[in-house]
Amino acid sequence: MKIRRKKDKKINLKTLGIIGLPILLIGGFITREIQNRMIIRKTLEVLDNREETNEKVLEIAVNMGKSLEDLNREDIYGFYLEGLE
Repeated sequence: MKIRRKKDKKINLKTLGIIGLPILLIGGFITREIQNRMIIRKTLEVLDNREETNEKVLEIAVNMGKSLEDLNREDIYGFYLEGLE
């Protein structure tokens, strides 16, 4: 009677490396893409807010009878604050 040894069902290190490396690379790529999209979304949001602010300042200045040449930075900020009140 022969004694048979059960074969170990362990994954050797080489196989783990072959399987694991592409998974890590794909995971890293996906993570980087998500971060890039979040950065782009935030940047667009800031630019939209800036456009809205510029439109409000221009509207307030026109309503007060001022032209853009007459305004300097402090006036624009003051008009914007007055318009918000």
